Amino acid sequence: MANVEQIFKKYDVNRDGHMSTAELEAALKELKVVPTKGLIEVLMKQYDVDGNGQLDLQEFTRLVGDLKHFGSADPQELLETFRKIDKDGSGFISPEELKTGLKHFFGDEPVTDEIVQWVIDGADKNADGRIDIAEFAQYIHVLEK
Repeated sequence: MANVEQIFKKYDVNRDGHMSTAELEAALKELKVVPTKGLIEVLMKQYDVDGNGQLDLQEFTRLVGDLKHFGSADPQELLETFRKIDKDGSGFISPEELKTGLKHFFGDEPVTDEIVQWVIDGADKNADGRIDIAEFAQYIHVLEK
């Protein structure tokens, strides 16, 4: 695969240093990702850090880096699930958010701090005490096996 900067420059057709949703759609095709409208919306919500409705090179680089961790998971479904758990929209799942998110899966069973810590210990590869989208994707991929 071409490097990220080359892909960015190739699809930033108006050369403004930003990738619009239409430009992102074309770039995703080259990256072998099916660019549905829903996926593009959720990618913009997750990666458009400055909120200008476009991706700059740094934001696009982060997106491409994270996509490498998604494996066979549906990117749209994975990102939507992540965003549901990441209630504050920080781009990270905190232990508190994880505990709330796990309650959905545990039903009436209590979600203890030990369970939350067990998940964090398994998913948090950089040991910062929270789970980013790449860590989340890798953890979900491991669970699917």
